[in-house]
Amino acid sequence: YLKGTINPNIKPTPIQWACFKGHARILNLLLKAGLRWDDFDQFGNDCAHLAAASGNFEVFVILMA
Repeated sequence: YLKGTINPNIKPTPIQWACFKGHARILNLLLKAGLRWDDFDQFGNDCAHLAAASGNFEVFVILMA
């Protein structure tokens, strides 16, 4: 699957939802459990993109740390 190509077969993951909704505590738990933040959603966005797009600076900082 190429970045930028819409893939309707990919469903959002719990960590992607946590990043998009700004749930920093949940994000930390999911990262400690080993979930990957760099998987792409159906539109080619990773968790950093989702956090930035929704204005969740705290989550974005956690991902960049």
